[in-house]
Amino acid sequence: MKKWIAVLLMMIAVAPMARADDASKTAKVHELFVAMHMDRIMGQMMDQMTGFMKQQFQQSINDSTRSSAMSDGQKKLYDEFIGKLMKLSTDSMSWKALEPEYTKVYADTYTEDEIDAITVFYKSPAGQAMLTKMPQVTAASLKIAQGRLVEIQPKIKELSDQYVQQMKDYSTPR
Repeated sequence: MKKWIAVLLMMIAVAPMARADDASKTAKVHELFVAMHMDRIMGQMMDQMTGFMKQQFQQSINDSTRSSAMSDGQKKLYDEFIGKLMKLSTDSMSWKALEPEYTKVYADTYTEDEIDAITVFYKSPAGQAMLTKMPQVTAASLKIAQGRLVEIQPKIKELSDQYVQQMKDYSTPR
């Protein structure tokens, strides 16, 4: 019985330290996010995403309801719909909405020492240069990947055609 009481007392004593460690780690993650300019980066990503969504939606609507063929009432409904869609997306995907979940992911993934080291890097001139130049690197990387996809597209079609033929052959009674 004394052992159980001792274990219980230890657990009660350790619990506040664990919460303090969690608070310390959460604060460090927030410091890292400030160094990484996550609010700005996520805002830029959100702007790109909403622009893309709006463009995709506009392309997907039927020719008969395109803005040039819409009545004033339909244009008003369309504009209201797009406004609601963009607000929903922005509210759900904003940094303010995502930050608690990102904080948990970073806190669960990295140790405090790792968070400290990553923060030091992002606060350094090299880390800031990386953040500033990352959009250029990402755009160039996407161009490379897109070029490779175009390059292998004929091979993908050939493999797909072979697969379709094999499936037909397989399902044909023998």
